[in-house]
Amino acid sequence: MLLIPANSVRAQAPTDEVFQEIERQIKQQEAEQAEAKKKAEAEARQKAEDEAKRKVEEERLRVEQEEKQKLEEEIRRKLEEEQRMAAEEAKRKEEEAKQKAAAPAGIEFVDIPGGSFQMGSDTVASQQPVHTVTLQPFKLGKYEVTQAQWRTVMGDNPSSFQGCDNCPVESVSWEDVQGFIQKLNQQTGGHYRLPSEAEWEYACRSGGKPEEYCGGNSPEALAWYTDNSGNKTHPVGQKSANGLGLYDMSGNVWEWTQDCWNESYNGAPADGSAWQSGDCGQRVGRGGSWSGTPGWIRSANRARDAPGGRGDGLGFRLVQDL
Repeated sequence: MLLIPANSVRAQAPTDEVFQEIERQIKQQEAEQAEAKKKAEAEARQKAEDEAKRKVEEERLRVEQEEKQKLEEEIRRKLEEEQRMAAEEAKRKEEEAKQKAAAPAGIEFVDIPGGSFQMGSDTVASQQPVHTVTLQPFKLGKYEVTQAQWRTVMGDNPSSFQGCDNCPVESVSWEDVQGFIQKLNQQTGGHYRLPSEAEWEYACRSGGKPEEYCGGNSPEALAWYTDNSGNKTHPVGQKSANGLGLYDMSGNVWEWTQDCWNESYNGAPADGSAWQSGDCGQRVGRGGSWSGTPGWIRSANRARDAPGGRGDGLGFRLVQDL
């Protein structure tokens, strides 16, 4: 049996107010925890959003930088290309100026690259056998020498078709042309000469291509000849150029070459030089003239005349030695 001292106080049971206070404190604590959790979650979301924005901005800046670098590189390449082209154009103009200064008659020349080609044809005995010729680079007149250019050097105009300064000079013999070349070389200090037959045909055929005419297979587009000339010469450069930028290689006037005449190509030089043996009482003309038929103005056709022979279809163009 439990004995309780008489003077002891009985413990009182918690009142409703105490329970209510405890419950309030618990709810307050839960609310604070929920608010703290909500705040932490909000901060985490904001941090994630900020990180995502940072990455997006970094990517944007990276792309912008790459695009900027690409643009700068493209601009640099374009500038370099423009500078290169400008330098080439300046060099070309300088070369043209030098050529014009070296040739006061205003004779223009075209650079002919070296190479090998099959010279001749199987159609005519004098154009056989077809044979390989290998040539070094040279410069050939862009046009036939004109009446005005002849007059500038020689002081006269022997042409039959007068009143056309830009028409090819004609009625000049091979010997007359040698006199013109000698005087031009003396005036300029340069070295000009007639082309060899091989140089002429190689240049006519746009660098040795198998062309029927000088620049292609259409005489109408390339040449003044019997079907379209009206029985006269015409100013140089009016027809289409061949693949090397040379005009009137077919038609307008025959063009003297340096070579002596030979009845075939048996024994012909293989290095592109002039053939200085054979019948040197006859010199070779190439290209045909305003009075020629389509067969006469073919790229492989050959003709001959005495060195002193003249005619209103006989002219020439020059080589400038490198």
